[in-house]
Amino acid sequence: MATPLAQKEYDRHVHHSWRKPVHATLAMHWARLIELLYSAERCLELALDPDITGKELRAQLGPVPGEGVGIVEARRGTLTHHYWTG
Repeated sequence: MATPLAQKEYDRHVHHSWRKPVHATLAMHWARLIELLYSAERCLELALDPDITGKELRAQLGPVPGEGVGIVEARRGTLTHHYWTG
């Protein structure tokens, strides 16, 4: 794992499973909690990163787009997003 607390919990999880596949339901929840811990730690790292939270919000690579459309295929159907900027 890329974050220290998640790595520590992952090591505990591997130690308790004797490095074998685990089919217990609670072990799956434990793995999900480790992933959630990693996500929370990573979000905190990104929130404190000065390159992301600095004063420069957008790199100007060309003309500013005025309109954008995004389409994503999801399990519940096609999601369409349409945005306008000023």
